[in-house]
Amino acid sequence: GLLRTDYELENSPSYKGKEQNMNFFISLLNRGQKDEKVLQALASVVGIAERANKTHLTSFATLEYEKKYLDMVGAEKALVMRENRSYFKDLDWEMIQNWIKEGVQKNPETQLMIVEEVPDDIVEEYCKTLTFAGNQAPRDSLEGGDFVMTPEIYKKNEERAKIMKMKKYLALTLEKNGDVSGLTELMYFTQNNILSQGITAVLENYRGRKLGKWLKASLLVHIKDKYNVQYINTFNAESNDSMLSINTRLGYKKHGEQINYQIKLEKLKNYIATKSSK
Repeated sequence: GLLRTDYELENSPSYKGKEQNMNFFISLLNRGQKDEKVLQALASVVGIAERANKTHLTSFATLEYEKKYLDMVGAEKALVMRENRSYFKDLDWEMIQNWIKEGVQKNPETQLMIVEEVPDDIVEEYCKTLTFAGNQAPRDSLEGGDFVMTPEIYKKNEERAKIMKMKKYLALTLEKNGDVSGLTELMYFTQNNILSQGITAVLENYRGRKLGKWLKASLLVHIKDKYNVQYINTFNAESNDSMLSINTRLGYKKHGEQINYQIKLEKLKNYIATKSSK
């Protein structure tokens, strides 16, 4: 199995509001999913958190045993994400083409571009839009400060993506004043042949012009014949009605769920102490 932890460093642009936060994830093979093994892994989480002076812990679960141990320790279900899948064979390509036509008609002065890497001359505006988008996504009761994307972090993320053999495709809408008014992204993971829909967002003052549909439809047409995959997967908060509505029209159906949990360090320590004393 494995145990992974991460937290923001003080020099991170996203540090504010996350000073006490640490994320952790535990994954164990079937034969390792015994109570004592899980308890050992959780004790390691506590040790790492104490050394880093973190008091607020977050995690996520997709598998039943992951949900079981997080429920068992009393972690709060803070945000439920729905995993949706849309199969290419079921896509309504006529509707998708109509979304593109409608986007062009409603936005005659807006340029839509599809790239694999954001050009240097607009990367700063792209990062502003991505920062806004990430912080507008529903978080329900999940605590923690906002995240900040910068050109430097974007470049580092792109380097990591190449190491992971991930191909990225971005559709962006550019306004005459230089704003990146909207964006959407698709990622192809070479190692496991998975195509995944990432974030889609439109800045507040550009909404109502069908930009979101135009972006998603254009990128779907662009990617249509590139890879031999059956479906695209994506994750949306159960409370994100507007995006779920668009995705439903694109044939996305619920396949599973990812639950984001949070728990205070002291509560986890008390649980471990109680179990260890028996």
